Amino acid sequence: MERLQSKGIDPEKYDAVRLIVCHSGEGRGSSFAAKFQKEINKPVKAFEGEVFLSFGSTTMKNYRDKYVTQIMASNPNITRQDAERIAEAKLQADHNDYSVTKVNKNDGQTTTINSAPSGEPAKYEISTVEYKPVHFPPKQP
Repeated sequence: MERLQSKGIDPEKYDAVRLIVCHSGEGRGSSFAAKFQKEINKPVKAFEGEVFLSFGSTTMKNYRDKYVTQIMASNPNITRQDAERIAEAKLQADHNDYSVTKVNKNDGQTTTINSAPSGEPAKYEISTVEYKPVHFPPKQP
């Protein structure tokens, strides 16, 4: 809670929380999500397995394109690939903490993911989406 509050985030202001963190719902009552829910006393949605996100929304794409344009304009000798890598890192640094990202819910479908760490050249892989949300406390039927 201290870490959240130090970042200006107060769970009391929200009706519910969605944790977009791989494996955060695994372990049922002993999972991170279950423990977090008890700490904040608000409903929490989390995920079992990996979570696939997209920064491809129109708003995020527009930010990324703007960053690439600015980087290339101020560095005429830079390659487009390097400008895109820098823009991606800047996008994550500027927006990662507070941006609403789109969770890929297409269970069973394949998707292309960039598995490279922030600031590294893109490394694309094919993976299968396994959408496994869990709720704490459990939703009633």
